[in-house]
Amino acid sequence: MTTRTYVYVASSWRNPIQPAVCAALTAAGIGHYDFRNPPEGAGFGWEQLRPSDTASTGECEHCGRRIVHSTMRAMGYAGRDLTNHSDQPLWRHLDATVSCEWGGVSAAAPKKGSDWVDVGTYRWMVEHPRAIEGFNADFRAMQRAETFVLVLPCGKSAHLELGWAVGAGKRTAILLEDPVEPELMYRMVDFMTASVDEVVEWVAGDVKGLER
Repeated sequence: MTTRTYVYVASSWRNPIQPAVCAALTAAGIGHYDFRNPPEGAGFGWEQLRPSDTASTGECEHCGRRIVHSTMRAMGYAGRDLTNHSDQPLWRHLDATVSCEWGGVSAAAPKKGSDWVDVGTYRWMVEHPRAIEGFNADFRAMQRAETFVLVLPCGKSAHLELGWAVGAGKRTAILLEDPVEPELMYRMVDFMTASVDEVVEWVAGDVKGLER
């Protein structure tokens, strides 16, 4: 399966399903934007700007164990086949050999609120050149994309991206959680499903009959 369409995958760094969606699009020959691994280099994360006096550890929202935002090398678990590209800073359990399962994927994510900062710090962070660089990379991809897929669960930025896409007349879909929290304004999108396979088929134009 090949297609000329270009897909913007909107989600959260905390979402363990997002890599699987990108992998499925790749396997189907569908070009897409992966905010974790953009063409320009490493994806933007607020941890890159976190002041040195702010804790870089947190509590895993899935299992409650302590986690740290780090690379495998920094944690002392570097292997011979580990490249700089694959050793991106991510939230990991302090014992990197231990993981928890969430949605069928091994994942670590900070409990919501544990990585919040005060307003003054946020205003400094959002105007930082690295934040502007990250924003520009994402927005260029948003402008290029014909199709947007929101992967739940996710937060404010991803929903803003989806709202922008609806207003810009892009094709839009939501990969739902199951069970899902009802949201009235999701009626704006063209397609909703809880199946990764159906999302890929819809993007490729093979399930037009399932569109709302």
